[in-house]
Amino acid sequence: MLILARCDFKARQEATAKKEEELTAWEQQLNLREKTLALKEDELRQRKHVLDSLQHQSKTDSTQSDSASVQNANILGLWDVKMLCTETTCSGSAVGDTKSETWDFYYANDHLIARAMAGDNLVRIYTGTLTGTAIALNEVVENTAAAPTTKLLVDLTVKSDNLMEGKREIVRENECKIVYDLQLSRQ
Repeated sequence: MLILARCDFKARQEATAKKEEELTAWEQQLNLREKTLALKEDELRQRKHVLDSLQHQSKTDSTQSDSASVQNANILGLWDVKMLCTETTCSGSAVGDTKSETWDFYYANDHLIARAMAGDNLVRIYTGTLTGTAIALNEVVENTAAAPTTKLLVDLTVKSDNLMEGKREIVRENECKIVYDLQLSRQ
């Protein structure tokens, strides 16, 4: 009887030790997720700060007329963006991948701004210029613990009041590159 009690006690100890290991692993996963969320919150705060400062500058400089915004008002507003990956050297990306976003074009000071939205989420803010029918936009995402430094370059050509076409090139710190063909249609 004593031997059976010892065996049962040992089995319970092993089960308890296994549960403790599982809880420790779960706790580590939660800590990692918490750190990831904190990094994303910081990134969103930084993006909001940039957007707020651009909008504030636009309001404070509203007494100056922006001739570019008057000349090129036909591109302002919401555009549906379809992206097709045509070239990649980055892991996690494949030729043929597709993405859809909505871009909101507006002017702040002398800069053309495009706010890229995926659903209701702001995913990035491009800044750039419009020269004739050529649009050049870029965004540089600084190095964080979650991702290396990344440059996003967008070249568009205005085809009509309702259509733009071009390319988006993503270049990461480790020299991998992703190229998307873009087609934008007015909403």
